[in-house]
Amino acid sequence: MTEKPNCVDTNGRNLGVLLTASGNKFGEFIGAFPDFALFNLPAIRHGSDGLDVFLFDVVKQGTVTFTIDADNGNTRGDFDDPFNFSLVRDLNNDGVFQLGTSERIRVENISPDEHFTTSQILSAGRYGLIVEQATLSNGGLNYQIQTSYSVVDGTGNTLAAARNAGTVGISNVAFSDYLSPNDPFDIYKFTTVAGGPFVFEGTLSGLATGSNFELDFIRADGVVISSSVNDDNFNEVLSVPYTAPGTYFVRVRRSAGEGIYTLQFFNRNTDRGGNTLPTASVLFLFGFKEVDDHVSSTDTVDIYKFTLDLP
Repeated sequence: MTEKPNCVDTNGRNLGVLLTASGNKFGEFIGAFPDFALFNLPAIRHGSDGLDVFLFDVVKQGTVTFTIDADNGNTRGDFDDPFNFSLVRDLNNDGVFQLGTSERIRVENISPDEHFTTSQILSAGRYGLIVEQATLSNGGLNYQIQTSYSVVDGTGNTLAAARNAGTVGISNVAFSDYLSPNDPFDIYKFTTVAGGPFVFEGTLSGLATGSNFELDFIRADGVVISSSVNDDNFNEVLSVPYTAPGTYFVRVRRSAGEGIYTLQFFNRNTDRGGNTLPTASVLFLFGFKEVDDHVSSTDTVDIYKFTLDLP
């Protein structure tokens, strides 16, 4: 049976999502054999396997290394011709690899006795490896392909190296990154506005199947104030009331698996009264007016201003 050229990104050997903790290693055969007759028996037709397609997904930009071992000692028949190794990507997500366009990222011509290694920085997306005979010569070859995947850590793992989110108030901030056994923590730093008390509101979402990440809210001295520890890949939601303004940290912590996540948080200041004359809160007087607020050691003054129509 002859294997037909295949450009559809759902047909092929699916390697799944690439992971940093474990690579892929697999063997295959490529080649073709002619018909031949044994004594006076009818000719036996041997098929061909001139093209192999392997599919994989990248969920976060990283470096993928491919190693191909094409040992001439594993050839069958007269197979001395090179074969082609192509890396392709479904750029427009139409379910088809367009081999004659920029979707074909790289093509290498590999000899049957070659040990070939190459690395490529790949963005998130659907990819394919295509191994095909360069010519229609007879003979075949067993080969092995090995892949490995690494992701640049964009967020620090310690309080000192935390990613700085700046001053965070009522406006939501969002970050996306990747955790794995090689990178089990991501820590973000933020500063409150003046005043207080505050309520921190954080959500961790978008976790991959098989992963479990937790969310911690940490004081500047490293003490964990509160945590969200839901099971499996369910969203983590954290709401923490606290009093003192200053610098705080949010930690995304791996418990199992690996993959991307989305972190969103904001910091609500519950102090209704301004602390200076320029920032005084405005009271619109119409009948009876009551304000519910409080002062503390970190919010010693609340100032309100109002306007009278008549002296």
